[in-house]
Amino acid sequence: NGWPMAIYLVVAVGFWALVMIVLPQLHMVDFSFHPKLPPSQRGGPRDVYTLENYRYFLFGSTRSTANWNVTHLNAFWLTIVVSMCITVLNFLVCYPLAYFMAQVGSASQVRKLMLLLIVPYWVNELLRAFAFNILFGTSGVLNTILVKAGLLGTPIDFIGQDIALYSGLTYAY
Repeated sequence: NGWPMAIYLVVAVGFWALVMIVLPQLHMVDFSFHPKLPPSQRGGPRDVYTLENYRYFLFGSTRSTANWNVTHLNAFWLTIVVSMCITVLNFLVCYPLAYFMAQVGSASQVRKLMLLLIVPYWVNELLRAFAFNILFGTSGVLNTILVKAGLLGTPIDFIGQDIALYSGLTYAY
């Protein structure tokens, strides 16, 4: 197989990434520079490039630039910070696992670990979300264990404090 197979795989993955990731993202960037129009008017004389969407995002109005749009900007920066934290957390969890699997673990250990990593993805994403709700709810499994063990006096609202969200994002990615 050798080089021809390697080249085929690189080209196939590159093509997939281009078609499924890069081009749709570029289309969304292009779309963001157009005004909000009904589908029948897209491509017509009113469909021109504009910065109105970005003005609205930054200032909350397309006419006034007196005040910042604090709601959207806070949500934007919170999204950036959380995504960076989830990425760092994923590196901290995944690299030691990958090192163990590549360098330390026996073939039997690696097979078992791979099975433990792959099997949860056979379950639908929606069911996994419900499972996280059961685990992290105020009367969920985690709170029940912590309260019965005497580590907590009252249950913690893991869902309201976004702990379940961050755990779910880490688990999914």
